[in-house]
Amino acid sequence: MYNINMTLGEPIEDILTLQQGDKPLLEATLYDYDGTAWDEGYTATFIVGRSESDTDEWVLSSIVGVSPEDNVFYFNLEDITYTRGIYQGYVLVENATETTPVSDVVKYSFKPVRIEVI
Repeated sequence: MYNINMTLGEPIEDILTLQQGDKPLLEATLYDYDGTAWDEGYTATFIVGRSESDTDEWVLSSIVGVSPEDNVFYFNLEDITYTRGIYQGYVLVENATETTPVSDVVKYSFKPVRIEVI
C-alpha cells in the first residue's frame, strides 16, 4: 500500500514509484486549504493520464467506504501498472448535495501527482 497526504492548493513533492504488474492500493489522506478534513458528502476520484500528449485517462474511483472521520480515500492503481512509463494523476473531490450559482455540483481539484511505473 502507498500512502500520500494531500492539501488542496499545495504542490505534491512525492513521486509514486510503482512496479509493473503490481496491484497497488493508494491511501490518500485529503485536507482542505486550511488543513481540515472534508465535510460529509464528498466523494473522491483519482484521474490518471500518461502525459499531456496522450489523451488516455483512467478514472479510478474510491474503492473503499470513505469515512469523514479519518478523511482517507482509497484507490486501486492496478489499471496503470500494465505499462511502464510516467503518468500524472490528480484527485477530484465533489459533493453532489452542494451547489453554487454556476454549478450543480461543488468540485475541487488537487495538484497533480507524478507516478512512475518501472
